Amino acid sequence: MADHHNMPAPGADYVVFRVTGKGYVVLNPSRKQASGVYHDLASAQARCDRLNAELDRRLKRGPRACMCCGETFASEGIGNRLCHRCRHLDGGPAVMAFARPARRSNG
Repeated sequence: MADHHNMPAPGADYVVFRVTGKGYVVLNPSRKQASGVYHDLASAQARCDRLNAELDRRLKRGPRACMCCGETFASEGIGNRLCHRCRHLDGGPAVMAFARPARRSNG
């Protein structure tokens, strides 16, 4: 691929990249080429959208209910279960409310 100095930084999604004089390619989140060369932007974008939809399904990204307040938010994956507001409460994560009670001893 040409124009490496214009390549986007690594990210979380597939992106379309224009290769000067050739067309468009889809780059994976590590910014390695993930498709052949497309001569039109619409075809490259359609491929990119399909790859991102599959990635979202695999990573379980998408709308999710916050475990603390119940509000729906855009989750980045299975490990992201609190909305931005609840994760940044002054007292720390709101999950402290779900702490286990102390164990009783049998003696």
